[in-house]
This record gives sequence, C-alpha cells and structure tokens, in this order.
Amino acid sequence: MKNSLQCNGGWDMDGSRIMFANGDVDPWAELSITGGKGSEDLPTVWVKGASHHFWTHALKDTDGEAIEDARLVIHGQVMEWLVEGDEKSGSEVDKNTNTQVFDDVEPLTESYVTE
Repeated sequence: MKNSLQCNGGWDMDGSRIMFANGDVDPWAELSITGGKGSEDLPTVWVKGASHHFWTHALKDTDGEAIEDARLVIHGQVMEWLVEGDEKSGSEVDKNTNTQVFDDVEPLTESYVTE
C-alpha cells in the first residue's frame, strides 16, 4: 500500500472537482481519499454495502437505499460543478436532460458511440 500511495501521489492530491466514491466492501477503498482526507474540492462518498463502482451499474430493483442515495449525491455534485462551469464558459445546462449546451460548437458529423 505504501508503494502505491507513493507512486500515485498519496492522499495529498493536488486537484479539484474530483469525487472519491468508495464502498465498505471495496478492496481499493484503503488506497482512496476517504472521509477526513477529502475537501470541498475533493469530496468523498462512503457507500455501505457496496463494492467498487457498484453505483455506476445499471439500476436494479435489488439496489439498496445506500446505492440509490450515492447515485443522488454523485449526480448532485456533478450538476453543481457543471453549473459552476456554465458561469465561467457561458454555456448552460439543460435542466430537463442534464446536458451541457454550448451555442458556439458545431454538431458532430459522426457517432463515436460503440456498443
């Protein structure tokens, strides 16, 4: 663990708008920024009963309340950052689709989405 932290910058990460979401069943959580190691610019989310990226999987009827709450917290934080970015960039977020809208960007002529 010590070597990994040294190689990757440790817990004193220099950055902003990075959210660290971990679960208590997550084998990587010990190497992540969690709890008191976070900050306003590096928020943390702790999800009881979840493993690595459980909240990014497709919605299931069996998802627990902690997973559902984590999705709401993560979504809310990302939306807050997008709105802050709008104020700086002059773009806006469509509140119905949660899509950032830039008026001065040409639409893509090809699709880069793969199945």
